[in-house]
Amino acid sequence: MDASALTGDDTLLHVGVEQLRRGRFQPRHDFPAETLLELADSIRSQGVVQPIVVRPLPDGGYEILAGERRWRAAQLAGLHEVPVVVREMDDKAAALLAMTENVQREDLNPVDEAEGIARLVDELGLTHKEIAEALGYKREQISHLLRVSRLEIPVKDLIASGKLMLGHAKVLAGLNGNQQIRVAQQAAARHWTVRHLEREVRLQAEEVGNRSGRDPNIDRLERMVGETVGSPTSLDFNEVSKDGTILFRFHNLEELEGILVRLGVQLER
Repeated sequence: MDASALTGDDTLLHVGVEQLRRGRFQPRHDFPAETLLELADSIRSQGVVQPIVVRPLPDGGYEILAGERRWRAAQLAGLHEVPVVVREMDDKAAALLAMTENVQREDLNPVDEAEGIARLVDELGLTHKEIAEALGYKREQISHLLRVSRLEIPVKDLIASGKLMLGHAKVLAGLNGNQQIRVAQQAAARHWTVRHLEREVRLQAEEVGNRSGRDPNIDRLERMVGETVGSPTSLDFNEVSKDGTILFRFHNLEELEGILVRLGVQLER
């Protein structure tokens, strides 16, 4: 769907580039210079063909909802004015439009996407279901991306740069703190596949279990359960009484629901 397509309540204007502001909910942080220069060349010859979608600000300026790349390129091309579609939108609708417009572009890196989705949840209170429907995703994809948003910063940098993939992130999400960073750096430096990473994490867990005197089978089961539910998991077992506890970690009720579904619990709708 074209975000800039006019609807009955929209207004088409030409405004000064200095009147536009970067969108509050823009998930994209990286605008490669090469692609901006290419777009600027196109704008010099053709103009801004697709209007930028904005909403009015109290100070008289406009917040960009879709089309920041065009705005940046237009300035490089030396334009003083650009066409805009002015649209009245609340924060929820504006955030969803910004995310949808960027997700439709293949070059949005997974970390920007994950952090954008996390903002929809944390700042606007959107549910996994609402976000999934808006973006055309499965709810499991939303849960997975939210786990990516909570990885350690050095790990997210490796994913954003393409040195690690989303599959690696799923495995690394089960690790904590310094261990997560250390293993991620090893995986990137040695070009581990996701399967190789899974094997290394398993072997390291078994080594730690052996050194601590803990049954390596408990570590293996703990890891398997964590990978199944997609959440950090802690399994404690008492060798004497032969009983124990299992702890799942989640950040909100949506993540808890996802864990229960993956465990086979039938939830009432």
